[in-house]
Amino acid sequence: MYVPILFCRPLDVLSVGYIKILKAFLTISASWPYQIAGGKVHSLYKYYGRCIIPFGVTAISFEVWFLIDNFNVLSLFEVGHMYLSLFLATLSIMYEKLEWLSHRVVIITLAFGMLCAVAYNMMPIINNISSGAYKNDNKTVELSVYFSYPGFDPQDHYKFATIFNFYVVFGCAILVSGIDLLMTLFVIQIIGHIEVLKNSLLTFPEPKKSTDIIKPHFGRIKQFAVLTAPMFTEEENLVIKEKLKDCVKHHLFIVSFTDDMSDFFGPVLAIYFLFHQVSGCILLLELSAGDPDALTKYGPLTVTIFGQLIIISTIYEIVNTKSELLATTAYSMPWECMNVSNRRSVCILLRRLQRPIAVRALGVTAVNVQTMSTILKTSFSYFTFLRTLND
Repeated sequence: MYVPILFCRPLDVLSVGYIKILKAFLTISASWPYQIAGGKVHSLYKYYGRCIIPFGVTAISFEVWFLIDNFNVLSLFEVGHMYLSLFLATLSIMYEKLEWLSHRVVIITLAFGMLCAVAYNMMPIINNISSGAYKNDNKTVELSVYFSYPGFDPQDHYKFATIFNFYVVFGCAILVSGIDLLMTLFVIQIIGHIEVLKNSLLTFPEPKKSTDIIKPHFGRIKQFAVLTAPMFTEEENLVIKEKLKDCVKHHLFIVSFTDDMSDFFGPVLAIYFLFHQVSGCILLLELSAGDPDALTKYGPLTVTIFGQLIIISTIYEIVNTKSELLATTAYSMPWECMNVSNRRSVCILLRRLQRPIAVRALGVTAVNVQTMSTILKTSFSYFTFLRTLND
């Protein structure tokens, strides 16, 4: 039986490659928990971290102001673009085998996040260059994020607005990708612990020798049958008792960690589902324009957004599926060879293992493939409705 290497040797978590990459990216957005994880950090970083949320709220208020001020003159696709930017910004405010998998999940997710940020920022610049908007004052400059404020028109300061948008978009991409990665890595560790517990149950020791068992048989004549069966000795039962305790403690640890994760990430997951519900149909609407600009700008973003939803939901579903198999694995233990006390302990363990382990949003909605399917179906339904309005 394969035992994940991550749990078989002492390891400094912060020295793992994918954790270093995640730490570097989250440091940019002041989201790495230095207070808990430790590490040297410049004193100015504390003030930078305190400014991130006020900065984000201010940026969102500028976008809302622009949307209110220009709502009557914006087309449906432009309104969709603004709503998408607004939802992304709001979401960023809220939030060996296993090592091999975790490392690649980090690399792929961050790579797609950066690709989306580049495409989101570069397409308006390319369009402005091709249309000559930078040279002609009579043409409107296209921006990746539109915002305005009384007394400030981004069209008059498009150079500053373009540079500012690079920071905003990349910061948003790092935050959204970083929160997804944190939740995904936590779930991967839960899966690893379930595999370790499964291995402990499968590799339970067998009795070393057989024992004679006297079994009464009552018929017309009182008889006793002597059966020979493998049974644990008293010394072996003491060892089995400790192993059962370890299995129960390990399962309690997994359940406790999952519950803590549900409590902590529950509100984030609820907002995460709401974000996918709304942004999914908007992204499909933007792509329905069919022009190269829309495909280049929103194509990678759509693939990444839907891909993250599918990956996270699938990984959470794996937790549920693997935890359901633990009860069957526990029943395959040599419980019939144990004494009465240990059999009772196995019975208690079986009852605990029959409850599937699942992470829930706000303690209500389980994060699984069924939830993902519902979100995707609803997004396509809303997209069809919006497409009909636009036609």
